[in-house]
Amino acid sequence: TKLKKIKEVTDQDIKKYYDKFPEYKTSQILLRVRPVPTKEEVANAYEAANKIYEEVLKNPKSFEALALNYSQTTNSQVGGDLGYQPKARLSVEYYNAIKGKVVGYVTKPFRTQYGVHVVKVTGLKSYKQIDKQLYKKIVYDQRRDNIMSNYFKSQRKKANIKINNEKIKL
Repeated sequence: TKLKKIKEVTDQDIKKYYDKFPEYKTSQILLRVRPVPTKEEVANAYEAANKIYEEVLKNPKSFEALALNYSQTTNSQVGGDLGYQPKARLSVEYYNAIKGKVVGYVTKPFRTQYGVHVVKVTGLKSYKQIDKQLYKKIVYDQRRDNIMSNYFKSQRKKANIKINNEKIKL
């Protein structure tokens, strides 16, 4: 019943959210690592990403060519271009690396669950350019997720759970 109480998402709600989380256009160079990589694999990916990053700093126009040569994603064929993506479609680490950055900014290498990234900010949408229906859904989903999270938190507090540590085998 609490879900039914979610108010209609207004243009003002969308604007408030968008001002906090604008939509960026980016290109990336991704060096993949396995889901559970060894320390050596991660170190090797960072070493390669740092070399790429240094090359981009020396020659910013080389990003697209470097993406074509080194990125391990399907978008490498278009210079690593991911197009415009809202925060909801990006990993937390990815969005945090680009948030507040200007067009042309290149991130230092960072890791996500997919691997090690070097990202170039190539665009920023104005509020007038966004798909308001998409953002209406994002804001609604965020409200729904908060309600569900609070509900489960309250249920966990009420639950009487006893953990029998000696029965747990590791």
